[in-house]
Amino acid sequence: MVKPSVILVFLWVLLSTTGTCGVSMPKIFSNHMVLQRDQPITLWGWGDPLELISIHLGPLMEQVKVGKNGKWTLDLAPMSAGGPYVLIVKGRESELIFENILIGDLWICSGQSNMEWTNDQFHYQETDTTFLKTNIRLFKVSIDMDYLPQEDLKGGTWQLLDAETMGNFSAVSYYFGKNLSSEIDVPIGLINVSLGSSSIEAWMSNDALVKFPQFKEEVNTIVSNNKSFEELRIDFEKGKEKWSKKHYLKDIGLDLKWFAKKLDDSDWLEMKVSGFWEELDTTLVDHDGAVWFRKTFDLPEGYDRPRFSIQLNQIDDYDVVWVNGKKIGETYGRHNFRNYSVETNLLQPKDNVIAVRVFDIGGNGGFSTSAFWGNPIIWGDWKYKKGTAIDADNFKAPLTVNASPFSSPGVLYNGNIAPLRNL
Repeated sequence: MVKPSVILVFLWVLLSTTGTCGVSMPKIFSNHMVLQRDQPITLWGWGDPLELISIHLGPLMEQVKVGKNGKWTLDLAPMSAGGPYVLIVKGRESELIFENILIGDLWICSGQSNMEWTNDQFHYQETDTTFLKTNIRLFKVSIDMDYLPQEDLKGGTWQLLDAETMGNFSAVSYYFGKNLSSEIDVPIGLINVSLGSSSIEAWMSNDALVKFPQFKEEVNTIVSNNKSFEELRIDFEKGKEKWSKKHYLKDIGLDLKWFAKKLDDSDWLEMKVSGFWEELDTTLVDHDGAVWFRKTFDLPEGYDRPRFSIQLNQIDDYDVVWVNGKKIGETYGRHNFRNYSVETNLLQPKDNVIAVRVFDIGGNGGFSTSAFWGNPIIWGDWKYKKGTAIDADNFKAPLTVNASPFSSPGVLYNGNIAPLRNL
């Protein structure tokens, strides 16, 4: 008699080798979406290699074969403004059905906070209730970033215009769509993809950026590595343990447990940490390697959430963080933002201890974000003490993800605009 576990293993192997993933499409395709009128309509997605996919959209019907790489793309004939239609994408053993599809004008609304701020944030109340019945559709992109152009968005879905969805949507985008809809009688699709304080170079493609001398070296390095965030993380994790023992975790502060809650730190010096330590203490001007920081903090009165947020912004270059002697996180890369959290039941109402081991691999070091962008846990005086120093010229630094959504060239284009290119 064959054991059930053997049967399960056989079925798993069969499914994994036959690749029955079925037909799928990017997140921009959903119910209520708008497709661009009067130009070829590009549809694309994934499926089982070499399977035949049938596509129906209103009066149009076409077929396309999935490539050996599991991807497919199809251009449908242009359609005039109208709808609603049903889009049916049918594979060998699976089917996608998207309802209430309109053909009209499609707009990407991008920028900083002036584009991101919603009607609710402006306390705007729509008085023209008849306008809410117009054919305006809304899509808010969940912001993501990467070194390489991505094939799909992190998240988002098309929504009908109503009092609730307009309140949560970009005010500038909404006013633009409302004005446009009053002048031309076609469906309007608004895709809001914006991020406050972001720089223009973050929204530009790698190909565009290499034409500018100030970005050429950085972007060429990214292109030559040809690895996404996920691929870099996987590579780093493979060699992390060996590298850490040999280069990174040799530190007197670790040996003496300077992260412990009960530690006599009376002989430690004090500083306000926002800014590079070279600018805050002359004794640290030539110091590369570890510097330890400690301070106490209280929970807000009446705090009842399950986790407590600890945002340390950017740190140059690496860090490890402990709260009350328990490690809560670590990050590598000076541009990355440190957004940690700790379970509230591990905290006390008062006098919790946070310890941060900051490790500089050369150049400036420390809590590098301006105090303007800080929060209460960063503000105020911290105690600090030098850890083990390194020779920065000979320190072996691994390749890691090191990017800010606000300033790193290309990362917002790759994560949010590249997935929309075919539209």
